[in-house]
This record gives sequence, structure tokens and C-alpha cells, in this order.
Amino acid sequence: MTSKTHIVSAPTYAAQFACIGGACPQTCCAGWSVDIDKSNYKEIKKTKASPGLMKKISQHIRPVEGSTSTTQYARVQMLADESCPMLNEAKLCDIQSELGEELLSKTCRFYPRSINALPQRREMYLTLSCPEAARLCLTQTVEWAHQDLDTHVPKGKPIPVRVLGGDMQQVQTQVLLNSFDLLRDFMLYCIQYQGVPLWHRIMVVGLTLKKITSATTEQWMQKDFIEGVILPIKLDLITGAFSAELEQNIDMTGKSTMQARFIQAMTDLRVMMIAPHKKQLFSPQFSELVMRSFDAYNQLAQENKETVQAHLSEALAGFEAQAPRFFENYLCNAVGKDSSLFCDPAQLEKVWLKISLRLALLRFYLKGLSASPQGLSTEEAIRMVYTFSKVIEHNSLYEKTVSDLLKEEQMDGMASVAIMLA
Repeated sequence: MTSKTHIVSAPTYAAQFACIGGACPQTCCAGWSVDIDKSNYKEIKKTKASPGLMKKISQHIRPVEGSTSTTQYARVQMLADESCPMLNEAKLCDIQSELGEELLSKTCRFYPRSINALPQRREMYLTLSCPEAARLCLTQTVEWAHQDLDTHVPKGKPIPVRVLGGDMQQVQTQVLLNSFDLLRDFMLYCIQYQGVPLWHRIMVVGLTLKKITSATTEQWMQKDFIEGVILPIKLDLITGAFSAELEQNIDMTGKSTMQARFIQAMTDLRVMMIAPHKKQLFSPQFSELVMRSFDAYNQLAQENKETVQAHLSEALAGFEAQAPRFFENYLCNAVGKDSSLFCDPAQLEKVWLKISLRLALLRFYLKGLSASPQGLSTEEAIRMVYTFSKVIEHNSLYEKTVSDLLKEEQMDGMASVAIMLA
């Protein structure tokens, strides 16, 4: 029987998601801009709401001056503290409460859901800037799996999707039909293979994508090509041959020096974060966690500079024992949510490097927090992830600044990022 609603394939944690409303520690609209499309704006303006809500709508929902876009036709004007004026004292949206979910903007209605249109299906993931989504995803104790999920949106109404391949040429789209699932399944397998350290797995994926990136389009068009690349590497991962080769070819003698340089680079970034003109770029929660992390780094360095890395690794190992799949789940979600970025053979390695760098930054901050006097609880680690995600996914300046710093230090390659994660 054909479904009358949009059905998507989603990881098991997504099926458990429900907005927790006023109990949420970080409202999803705080600090962000909320765009409203033209038809939605007109419906809101002509609706009959209470005088109080009508006043709010009139004062705070305005057309974007000079915009010719129908999807970004209007915008909610946030309050001075960056909170949404549509929220009431219970932190619930008055538009939804009085007028119904149908009158919410697409941004508000679908967040934190992110839907990709793949060749033969649609996949939905949750954005980890949402506290409840982050909790469900990161605390999973089982391996990554998908199931069909009903969005409850009638097929007559569109849902926002990112099209895999976008404006790519037809020949490239055909490449995806042949190779996409095989390649991504390999990536997810490597991420979750706990027989070797996490940084080994990240290098396995990185070097595999590098090899594929250097191939020709004609090779990609051959269905056996991807299999011919990944199967021997997968076997080497299982037997330990890859790890043995990795240990021989990556110079770990300079690990402490490189990690110390990374700490210095991040210290430079911290100075930028607290500069007055950068104040609005970082949420107070994120900044507070970062400062606490750095306090721990500084304290350890003052006590004994030579043993800093050993203390940090030992502290983080304690946290990982409590949440053994925490970082794996973060990576799996990133690979799934950003599937549209893995559609161009020429960009594979670059996209993976970007995701790996994000993980390196997260682990850097979490190491500091784990070594702090308070230690690191799973709850606080989740808070670090959702505030971090909100910063980097809505502020390209942060990630670009980090990339520029690492490039200056000649630490922007896959091997360097792997050593940071070691």
C-alpha cells in the first residue's frame, strides 16, 4: 500500500526524538536568524490571533529589505539578548500555541531534522545543535542502523531536502548511483570498528578517500572500482596490517610537540573569542565551557609541562569508558547528515578532513574539561557538542579561523589531524 505521507530512512535514534519544549536547556532559535518564506509570511499577517501576538508579529516579523528570494522573504527580528520574541514565559512559541504548527516557518517546523534526497530514497538525520537530538544520538550504545520513519507530512506538502549531487553533471550522478552506498557503508564500518584506536580508523577512511579522489571518472563509472579499492583496505584493517603500516609511516615521536603547537593555536583562537567585537559570534554556554577547558590546560602546564598530554589522555579515557560510542556516533551522524557533500569524487578527501578537524576540536575541548577539577560527565560532554555545533554550523568565521591557524602552523593535513586525535 502506498503511503500518503513522506517516509524517510533514519537512524534509530531519530525515531525517538520529540521536542522537549520549555524543558530544553537551549532554545533552538536563540542566537540564530529565522527566515520566513513569502507564502508563510502572508498567511501569518492575515491570520486572526490575539492582540498580544498580533503586536509581536507586527513588531518583530518584517520583510528582508532588498531581498528577491521567496524563501528568505521575511525574518524574525530577535531581541537584544538574541532570544526569539515569539517565545512566552514558558519558552514555548506563541505562534505554534495559538495558530498551530502549520503557520510556523519551515525553519522552525523541521528543525533539527535534516533530509537528504538520495538516488532511491530520502534519509533524515538530526542536527546536533539541538540538545535533545545530541543526547539521543551521542548516547547510543548500539551500532548505527536505519529504519523507515513516517514524517506525518502529507505528500501534497513539500518537505525541505538537500538533493544529492545538486547541479552535478549527469555522468557524475550516474557515478553516485553505482558507488555511493558502497562507499558510505565502508566509511561507517571503519568508524565503528573498535578493534583499533579511533585515529587509526580516521586515517583508514582518509587514505581510502585520497586514493579514490585520485581516480578518473571512467574508473568511478566501473562498479567494481570502489570495491577493488575498499575491500583490501578493509581486510588490512581487520587483520591489523593497516595499523602496523600506519605506526611505521607516521612519525609519532613529534606527537607531544605537535599537540603543544595545537594548544597554542587554540589559545590564539581563545583570545579572538573574547575580543569585544567578536562577542556576538559565540554563545555564552560555549564560551564558558571553552574557558574552563583552557583553565585545566593551563593548570596542568604549570604543575608539570612534560606530563600534560599523559594526564589529558588518562582523563579523557575515563570519560570514554562511560560513553564508549560517543565520538563514533558523532562521526556517523556527520557522515550521514553531510551525505550531499560526499557526492563529488574530487571533494571526498576535503570533506572528510573537515569532519575530522571538527572532531579534533571537540576532543581538544573535552580533554580539557575531563582534566578539570569537576571532571567531565556525559551530560556536560553533550552540552559541549550542542553548543559547539551551534557555533560552527551557523558561523563560518569560526571554522575558517581555525583552518587558517592550522595552515599557518602547517598542521592542516590528514596526518596532522590524526596525530591531534591520537
